[in-house]
Amino acid sequence: MTSKPNKILLTTKSRRKKLSKHSSAKLFTRKKKKLVICVVIIALVAALLTTTVLLSSRHYPMIARYIDYIFYNPKLPESEIYGIDVSAYQKDIQWDMVGINYNILTRRIERDKSSGHKKVEFAIVKATEGATITDKKLEINQKAIRQAGIKYGAYHFFSLTSNASDQANNFLKHSGLRKGDIAPILDIENIGKLSVEELQTMVLEWLRIVEKHYKCKPLIYTSASFRNKYLNTKDFEPYNFWIGHYAVDEPAVSCDFWQFTDKGYVDGISEYVDIDVFRRERKDFNKFILNY
Repeated sequence: MTSKPNKILLTTKSRRKKLSKHSSAKLFTRKKKKLVICVVIIALVAALLTTTVLLSSRHYPMIARYIDYIFYNPKLPESEIYGIDVSAYQKDIQWDMVGINYNILTRRIERDKSSGHKKVEFAIVKATEGATITDKKLEINQKAIRQAGIKYGAYHFFSLTSNASDQANNFLKHSGLRKGDIAPILDIENIGKLSVEELQTMVLEWLRIVEKHYKCKPLIYTSASFRNKYLNTKDFEPYNFWIGHYAVDEPAVSCDFWQFTDKGYVDGISEYVDIDVFRRERKDFNKFILNY
């Protein structure tokens, strides 16, 4: 006669195995939670130490300025003369309304009417690009700027794929510059695959052709770093510069015009706009006016 297994004994063993597995799972979960907590604490400590080092280092002013640039309205530098530069990107502009609003306490530019207001005294428009391109809003802007009594200026955006002579002729044909306007301007921002010597040769050819036509030296627009790296030779010493340099108290290189922000608010313009200041005294502004 075969003996039957003890059901009570089997059930007890089964329960023990289940309890053992459940205990192991709970133990693993606890260890996992502890590990995650440790990792988070280490990450927070590392972030705190990194922040402390940055805040106490010489890099803090630069970091603070870029944070300010990204998250806050730009501050308006002190100047006697303010202006803007625009292209078709700004769409339709109400030129009879343009003006800069700012808070006189913080000097931050405001979109709406504020405690301070600056008149826009000059406007520089994109005229041409390369050998064939004309800005779509050039004629409209040019006419409206003159009607609003604002000093008119025009710039050419330099292309690395068209020869300098054709680009200069494109600008001369369409810029609309005349006596009483701001001197012609060349906007050069890239070197592409050109060598430094090739770039400088092309730029100087454009400058000389335009200078011969208007009987005055054109201004050069570029960034502070580009000026130092590629246009810092004796050939460019006779030329005046308009420098784009943001999130700084003042541009890193000497210049006559300073584009201090590309995130400006201006009455009459719905899009962000570049705002510029003339960095010399008012009496020096006439040196940059066409008299031919």
